[in-house]
Amino acid sequence: MPRTKGSKNRPKTNTTKDYAFQIAEKQETIASLNTEIASIQKAIEEQKNTLKE
Repeated sequence: MPRTKGSKNRPKTNTTKDYAFQIAEKQETIASLNTEIASIQKAIEEQKNTLKE
């Protein structure tokens, strides 16, 4: 039975993934995005108050 064309040339996958590092990195980005969202919401509220005046 013949092999498929690219079976020998497939790149080896790296099986030693550092999931803890990836989780920590994503949690840092989530925290920074949450602070950015909070600051944007604060700015929106301030602009709403200036519009009311």
